[in-house]
Amino acid sequence: MTKENIGTESNKDNDNRTLAIIIDDIQSEKKRKAVHDDVDNPPKKGKQIVVHKEGVVDQKKVKEKRTLAGRRSPFYFVEILQSLNDKQRSTVKEIGFGALLHYNIKCIPRALARYLLENCEPISCSIALNTGYLLFLDEEDVHITLGFPMGPLSIERKKFQKNLNIKSEIAKDCAGGENAMVPSYIVEQLQKDKEGGQWFKWNFMILVEVTLINTPPDGNVRPKILGYISDVENFERYNWCRYAISELLKTHKSWIKKPDKVFGGPSVFVVTCYMDRVVHGKKMINRCCPTVKGWTAELMKEREKLELKMEAFGLGHLYERYKKLPHEEVEEEVACGSQSESIPTDCGEAGSSIRNEEELS
Repeated sequence: MTKENIGTESNKDNDNRTLAIIIDDIQSEKKRKAVHDDVDNPPKKGKQIVVHKEGVVDQKKVKEKRTLAGRRSPFYFVEILQSLNDKQRSTVKEIGFGALLHYNIKCIPRALARYLLENCEPISCSIALNTGYLLFLDEEDVHITLGFPMGPLSIERKKFQKNLNIKSEIAKDCAGGENAMVPSYIVEQLQKDKEGGQWFKWNFMILVEVTLINTPPDGNVRPKILGYISDVENFERYNWCRYAISELLKTHKSWIKKPDKVFGGPSVFVVTCYMDRVVHGKKMINRCCPTVKGWTAELMKEREKLELKMEAFGLGHLYERYKKLPHEEVEEEVACGSQSESIPTDCGEAGSSIRNEEELS
């Protein structure tokens, strides 16, 4: 090879190395600029960015971490309520859960739900709002929100349940056995009793528990109330509201340690109660008892978007708990056959931030 050829090859090698250095510099500059752009121009309100070592922003993972994990949504519960015949609807009213016939929430806004649960104070059973005030939750709030009976008899979760034969009887047609029952299977069993008899009552109450009180992390049906639903003539005499609050505190205690895990407690109650008590701008629906009446998944999502635009959740006005009107009290007495005794509660130290009912209109 001539000296001239050697010189030419050497120049080519130098050019290639120079080109490689230029490309590397361009790529480095792009990464650096991407990181600085994210810092100088942060994302829209309600979003968050994560910059990895290589400068890649993963929005999807951040969004997943900021929302509440849930195994199942309550859409099937809405569908079954809407499909009940007259006799079945009468039975639901007879056992004290007639207010649930107004339930129409197929899913909840999970970003808002996570905020509420992360700011839940278990000792006082309250939610710390960004306004600095506390939204206290108790059994009467469950009654006003979901319309659960608040009778004199307590419900306690026991390590060893009685009347396990109910579970065995219900699961006899389930291919996977007692521990493989899912809500859709319970719905099928419930629909077998068109007359709204004992079989209907058992399965309906199991659906209420797994949808609105305690959902196992794996999404299967594992009723904890077998000893109580066997007493089909006295459902309304039990305090289902206190039971819901106790399950909220129990599930929250374990969930808060690992908030990316599935939350199995009464999240629907927490979100609905918050939306009724904390108002942004104007009311989205007219208040009534139960306050869940009128709320839908679409309205809740709209409310969540409204709060995200305000940079943070929990910045609205805190209202007093809704008080039943006289005709609502009468309707409840007629439905249940007796009036539940209200338990006095403390609304907390919200001061002037709480508006009176008269100011809602």
